[in-house]
Amino acid sequence: MRLSLATRVGVALLAAVTLVVGMAPLPRPSAPVPVGSLGEVLPPTDTRPSPDPGPIVTGFEAKGYVSYYRYGDPTFHGGCAAIRDSANWSAFWAVHTWGIAQAPSTPAIDFGKEIVLVCLFGYTTDCCGSYVNITAVDRDGDGYSVSVDLHSQTSMLTMLSNPYHIQAVTRTDGPVRFHLHGPHGPAIPEIPPVP
Repeated sequence: MRLSLATRVGVALLAAVTLVVGMAPLPRPSAPVPVGSLGEVLPPTDTRPSPDPGPIVTGFEAKGYVSYYRYGDPTFHGGCAAIRDSANWSAFWAVHTWGIAQAPSTPAIDFGKEIVLVCLFGYTTDCCGSYVNITAVDRDGDGYSVSVDLHSQTSMLTMLSNPYHIQAVTRTDGPVRFHLHGPHGPAIPEIPPVP
């Protein structure tokens, strides 16, 4: 008796599925039930790590080449700030955007849940070759360690600038430390929200 091609393919597929299913790993045996010295069953101890408190970076982010915070001040060498309330955020935003003809309104931040990290490069005349980046925000005890990359490169275009990176993160009332090129790099000076 000769089987049709469709039947032979079907049998081959059935055999392959059976082989794959047959190769599935066996279920692991359950862990032994802990028993106390008097024979009572003890509650299991939870060895799982504590739940992840969630992402640190929350949403709002702004990057650019010109912050008007101490814009044009050759003695300003940059720095970072952690802004924790709406009054300081509004004051910073007004200074940051004062040179824009139609300044954007202050972005909404829920300071019950977030704080804002601000890093400014400082006075430079290299437009578009220099920048500042917040590269990592890591939990550090009850606060944060923030890694910042300051990149300076001579550019063909000479224009006064003050690059910035602004980022909202999950609120902490603990210390926020800013470091150049990683958590073990040199500290970056903190600046007030309004100069």
